[in-house]
Amino acid sequence: MTKFIGAALYIFVKGEPKSTTIIEGVSNLQNMTYTISSDGMFNAVKVYDSDGNYISSQENSENAPSKYGLRTKILVKRDNTDIQGQIKAIFEDNDIERTINVNVLATNDMISGSAITLREPQTQQNGLFWIDEDTHTWQNGLHTATLTLNFKNIMREGDSGTEEKE
Repeated sequence: MTKFIGAALYIFVKGEPKSTTIIEGVSNLQNMTYTISSDGMFNAVKVYDSDGNYISSQENSENAPSKYGLRTKILVKRDNTDIQGQIKAIFEDNDIERTINVNVLATNDMISGSAITLREPQTQQNGLFWIDEDTHTWQNGLHTATLTLNFKNIMREGDSGTEEKE
């Protein structure tokens, strides 16, 4: 990821800068919402050859069709392709999305691309999370932030001026 500090451009690995602040329900956490979404999730893959003949199928047991319904991705096997690697990538990249939105008493190191520790005993959300979005507000001498936290350190890669294609 990139960011400017003053006039200098810095390049860093997402999640490596870790906020020194710990978000805790008893000290700086004002409120929290938890979201789970199965939009874009695939829990089954069917593989066909280039002539349209069925070869095999595989289901992701972690996101069982009995719980989320059957959401299938179709793959066409080409010569010398690693089908098992592609299936593994589909299940990892198209998993259930879990995010937490928090409003906190903020510090300046709570910024997108950083990691932060959250300890919230009431909801049992404890551990290291990655900040995907941050909005800071300074009002009446109080610095607060709204943060979108992700359970996974996901970074989209691509060239400038291009869009990801499925």
